[in-house]
Amino acid sequence: MKTKQSVVSSQLKEVEYDTETSILTVTFMQGRMYEYKDVPVDVFRKLIEAESIGSYFISQIKNKYQFKQI
Repeated sequence: MKTKQSVVSSQLKEVEYDTETSILTVTFMQGRMYEYKDVPVDVFRKLIEAESIGSYFISQIKNKYQFKQI
């Protein structure tokens, strides 16, 4: 199941999480999209609940999971 959500952030525009594949798709404000592999569902939940989504993304996801630009 995929969950797509717009977020309030100066860096990120939208996030989508696929529970079947554990892939997190992040759309940045500039329009670039990246897929992050093997992201646990609890990391996704904490991302969308974070006080600062951009800060959480940088500290807990960026460069910690394998990713590719799509």
